[in-house]
Formats: sequence, C-alpha cells, structure tokens
Amino acid sequence: MNPATRKVTRIRKLRAKLNKHAAAVTQILVFVLFAVLAVYSLRGISVINKKYSKINSRVSMLNKCIDEAHNRTDKFNVVLDSNTKVLLQRDEYLNSRLEELYNYVLSQHQLMAQSK
Repeated sequence: MNPATRKVTRIRKLRAKLNKHAAAVTQILVFVLFAVLAVYSLRGISVINKKYSKINSRVSMLNKCIDEAHNRTDKFNVVLDSNTKVLLQRDEYLNSRLEELYNYVLSQHQLMAQSK
C-alpha cells in the first residue's frame, strides 16, 4: 500500500472512532440534559403544587365563610319575615281600629248636627 493511502485510511479510521465517541458523548450529554430538565421541572411542579394547595385552602376557607354568611342571612330572613308578618297584622289591626274611630267620630258629628 501506498504511504499516502495508508495515511488516508488511518485518518478515516480515526475519524470513524472519533465519530463513534462523539455520538456516545452526545447521547450522554443529551441524557444528562434531560435528567437535569426533569429534576428542575419536578421541582417547579412541586412548588406550583404547594402554591395551588395554599390557594385551594384559602378558597375553601372563603367558601366556608360564604356558606356561614348564607346561613346567617337565611336565619335573619326568617326572623325578618316573621317580624314583617307581625307588623302587617298590627298594621291591619290599627287600620281597623282607626276606621272604627273615624266612623264613631263621624256618627257623633252627625248626631250633633241633627240635635242642633
């Protein structure tokens, strides 16, 4: 074999070995990169989950407060309705008494007018 051909063949073999090693190193680097990204994304997900759990607990606390406010409002409405019924009954009673008084005064006025 020609020395130049041997040199070219040797260079080709070295390039082939280098390409194999480069491919292996590239695969390792890609694997490490994905592992690092996975760790950071899992860490980020856990941080996000903690924040959402805090938000969810606050929302549930607010929902409990709103439910309690609705319950109190319902109780107040029941009391208000009963008080309104009592007031309406009193109003009707007072109106009937006022009408009786008006009729009495009118009849007395008519009697006085007739006696003159």
